[in-house]
Amino acid sequence: MSAKTTKLPVVETPFCGELRSKKFYLSDEILTDAEAYHDASGHTWCYLTNIPVGPDGDRAAPEYCKPGRSCYRSAFQQPEAWKPIACIGGPEVVEKKKEESENPEV
Repeated sequence: MSAKTTKLPVVETPFCGELRSKKFYLSDEILTDAEAYHDASGHTWCYLTNIPVGPDGDRAAPEYCKPGRSCYRSAFQQPEAWKPIACIGGPEVVEKKKEESENPEV
């Protein structure tokens, strides 16, 4: 008799597992409240892009990084292996604009 293994569905967390803030690093649990991310500066960012904008071009903040967003990943979900991401306005777009320019030095 061979046992068939099936993966269990991943429980969705209220906020994306890639969302970061200064307060995020002071917590020893998964943050489930938007106020737990915000400090006096109000600065939050995406771990994938390291800027306040996610890979899909939208803001990286608890109000926006929720299930249903194209780049959302549950905090319980295993992160994917690192790979370069194509961000809106990223290096790939800049290189393409250089190729289309009349003067490649610009």
